[in-house]
Amino acid sequence: MKSHLTAIELRHCIAELQELCHGRMDKIYQPTPEELLFQIHLPNKGRVLLKFIKGKFLYRTMHKQEIPLQPSSFCMYLRKRLGNARITAIQQVNFERVVLIVLETKEQQYHFYAELFGKGNFLL
Repeated sequence: MKSHLTAIELRHCIAELQELCHGRMDKIYQPTPEELLFQIHLPNKGRVLLKFIKGKFLYRTMHKQEIPLQPSSFCMYLRKRLGNARITAIQQVNFERVVLIVLETKEQQYHFYAELFGKGNFLL
């Protein structure tokens, strides 16, 4: 069983996720401290869930799993900043296991980074 994505696998994942560009951030969940779940609305397609596991994986899913009743402060911060933001780009930084998602609101542009190596990290 795989324990993480390689850089070449991540490149192929990013290529498949290009269809999420121009989608709108609907909701953000943090089921555990190591996971983030983005609910994205795509025009004419509906809802898509994009899951990040810190330091390991990034993938689309159909299931929300159990969401805590009280969101974490980081999750609330992301919701406040990225709510209804439009995704303008999804890319791999150089050939590293780092994903960059560029999001735009009416006021500002945000860069969300997810590190998929070591212990991993989420940065806005």
